Amino acid sequence: MKSIIFSRLLHSLRAVLGVALITAPTAMVFGLPDPSTLTITVEELANGSVQFSASGTAYANGSGTFSTTPSISNPSDPSPPHTLSSFTNLPLPSGIVLTIPEQITSEEEPVAGNLPEAAEPRFVDLPVTSVFFGESGDWALGEFGDVGSEVENGAVSEMSSSFVTFGDPITGSGSVTVSNIPFSNFVPGVFPIIFEFRGEPESRERGFLFEITYKVIAYNAPPAPPVPAGRPALSVETPRPFPKTRIERSSRTQRVRITNVGKVPVNKISVAITGDHAGDFKTRPFRVRTLNPGVHTFVAVYFRPADRGDRKATLSVSSSAPEKSVPLSGTGVLNSPRFPRGL
Repeated sequence: MKSIIFSRLLHSLRAVLGVALITAPTAMVFGLPDPSTLTITVEELANGSVQFSASGTAYANGSGTFSTTPSISNPSDPSPPHTLSSFTNLPLPSGIVLTIPEQITSEEEPVAGNLPEAAEPRFVDLPVTSVFFGESGDWALGEFGDVGSEVENGAVSEMSSSFVTFGDPITGSGSVTVSNIPFSNFVPGVFPIIFEFRGEPESRERGFLFEITYKVIAYNAPPAPPVPAGRPALSVETPRPFPKTRIERSSRTQRVRITNVGKVPVNKISVAITGDHAGDFKTRPFRVRTLNPGVHTFVAVYFRPADRGDRKATLSVSSSAPEKSVPLSGTGVLNSPRFPRGL
């Protein structure tokens, strides 16, 4: 709260005096802003979709502009990496915002001997509507402009920037879930960033603007419930939806885990695919017939659509334990879907 009040005083002084105040020496006198809790999270969900969210607040430690949630300040910093081989900028649905104080301007003449009163803080929501995969291998969220900015060939055409001064809070909120951006574009981990800004070359102005933490979380299936001793039992992992696949072409193989979660061996194991589009899903040869307690194996499944549109079937595992079934799904297309290079 002290940071917000002090920031408002600085805004008012700049508005009345019409000059850019130097904030770094002031930081030494009044102390640094509060610690940052601003966090950007990317989480893989059970159905294969990806959830983006923003939470917490950072406080500016200087004056500067930013056009994305910063992901790198210099080459020595850890950055949230991506796996793409080239630059791309993909749109996100609206739902995430960064909130910063509105910049105050005034044309009133200063009154000699009087300091301006701190204005009531007003805030502006910056819509986050794209995920930016940079050429240097790091990614960020951005597009702090009009939500209706032009989009061409699935990529946002331009970004705008926003300005903050010392003590300004930058607050993240909201979340969106998408199915068209693969989680495999990201690398799981936690990446704390101190974002450094630089002024004009002739000014030699530099410093860190604010701190932010990135969290990339892979889906971790919950453990199977315990089974009473003496009863054979299997668990079968639910596979993810297969990506869009050209008709009469085969997708990449998914390995579906089968685990003996009981206390006794499971025998006579076999697998089968049934359902309306059973012929569109295939398994590689499966020769495992027995699993001891705690042991797992895999059945390899791939998608080869015979027609376009959504295709669905069921993978069933029969054995001396109760039968287990999981859904299979994919989409057949006439032509290969367009994805950014590197996917």
